[in-house]
Amino acid sequence: MKRFLLLLLFAGAAGTLWFVTPHGLERDLCRAVRGVDAEVGIAVVREGRVIASVGGDRPMPAMSTFKFPLALAAAARLDSLGLPLSAQLEVTGDDLWPDTWSPLREAHPAGGRFSFGELLHYTVAESDNCACDRLIREIGGIGALQRYVEGLPAEGLDFRMTEREMSGRRMPSAATGRRRRRWRCCWIGFGTTVCSHPNTAIFSGRRCARRPRG
Repeated sequence: MKRFLLLLLFAGAAGTLWFVTPHGLERDLCRAVRGVDAEVGIAVVREGRVIASVGGDRPMPAMSTFKFPLALAAAARLDSLGLPLSAQLEVTGDDLWPDTWSPLREAHPAGGRFSFGELLHYTVAESDNCACDRLIREIGGIGALQRYVEGLPAEGLDFRMTEREMSGRRMPSAATGRRRRRWRCCWIGFGTTVCSHPNTAIFSGRRCARRPRG
C-alpha cells in the first residue's frame, strides 16, 4: 500500500509540474519524502534544466543508463578511426558469459561477427550486458569510458566497473544482512530496493532536513 501511495504521489507531482514554481515543487517533494526510511534522490528536469532537486547531491546508481554514454563513446571511436557502423567485431563464446541479461547470447550462443550497429542496438535498445562489455573493451576499457564522459557537458558521472565485474560481486545475504565492501542498498523507482553498483550519477541539488523519529 505504501508503494502504491508513493507512486500516486509522484504521478500527481509530475502532473502539476508545469503549474508550480521550482521552489514550491522542491518544498512539496521534501514534504512527501520526509520520514521515508530510504535514500531518496529526485531531479526534475524541464527544458534541459534541473528546476527542482531533492537529495540530488547524492550519488545514485546509474544502472543501465550508463550504456547510453557508452554508445556515444563507441560512436566517437568509430569516427576517430574513420569506420562506418557496418564495421564488424568478433564476439567469442568467452564474451557471452552466463547468468546475466543478454539477448545476444540467447540468439547466438557461440558468438560470431557483428557490426557496431548491431552491438549498439543490443546494448542500448535491449540493455544487453554482454554486448555492453564487448563495446567497453573495444573503446579501451572502463577507464576510457570514464575519460570520455569527463569530456561531455555533464557532471557527476562516475563509471568504475564493467557489467561482468559488477556481476561477480555478491549480493547482500537475506539471512544475515551482511554485505561485501562497497555494496550498498538504494531505493530507485517507486519503492523498489536494489543493490547498487559503483557506476553512479549525481544531479546537483539539496537535501531535505530529516525529521527526528519519535
